[in-house]
Amino acid sequence: MTTIALVHYGSDAFVPLLQEWLRVFRLSGCKLPVVVFADEYVSIPLDFKEYTGRKQMFSYIRLDDVLYPGIIRPGKAFDSKGCIILQGIQKVLGRLLIVDTDAFFVKDPTHLIEALPNKVKIMMGEDPNIRTIQGLQIAEQVRERNAGVLYFGEGDEYSRRQIAAAYAYTFRSLREYNNNPMLEQCTWTMLARTANEPMLPRELNWSYLWGRTNERAHILHEHGPQKWRKIPNASCNKEGVLDPLYANAYK
Repeated sequence: MTTIALVHYGSDAFVPLLQEWLRVFRLSGCKLPVVVFADEYVSIPLDFKEYTGRKQMFSYIRLDDVLYPGIIRPGKAFDSKGCIILQGIQKVLGRLLIVDTDAFFVKDPTHLIEALPNKVKIMMGEDPNIRTIQGLQIAEQVRERNAGVLYFGEGDEYSRRQIAAAYAYTFRSLREYNNNPMLEQCTWTMLARTANEPMLPRELNWSYLWGRTNERAHILHEHGPQKWRKIPNASCNKEGVLDPLYANAYK
């Protein structure tokens, strides 16, 4: 059985987003267990109990968002996200589908998730925007994939440590030419490409730019600041932005 993992970090301003994700998830009817990968500071709703390693429907794990200082840049929120994921995949070794809290389960995707291959390192979905990774010593351009949903097949402690080491090396290698907020996404893209892994089905990371009411959408990714207009209890300005510090904290 695959575990769904949510990355929750940075500020209590994101708690309403997590609560909305949980509300929509319950409506979907999905029964896969959910664990929150949280930093050491952000609040967690009472629906989630501390992770024990046993089967729990809703649980959380506290993780250090700066454990890997070599892959953390000041003011780049996604760097912390990458650091949290690297620790989380070493705590939960089974099949993992890691999603941002703005990737909503609008239909039960269990059959699509459980059909994913077991023996893969990492799979990602297509990004709706066209961005290429810079500074690569290869002939062809590499288009960024989307890191809002990441799938990891079965792993053991050694294989997950290998992924963490490869991430850190690749992050540092790409930084000179891709020193932007999306470096975390560039890094995961190169790891998936190097492993020659296929793309996730679009249904599991469906951009709202492809149509919110499309029947194919099972996990609808509301990337970008516009989502805050739809989140109950979020304090937004007239443009729908939560706070200038956090406006782009989710893709």
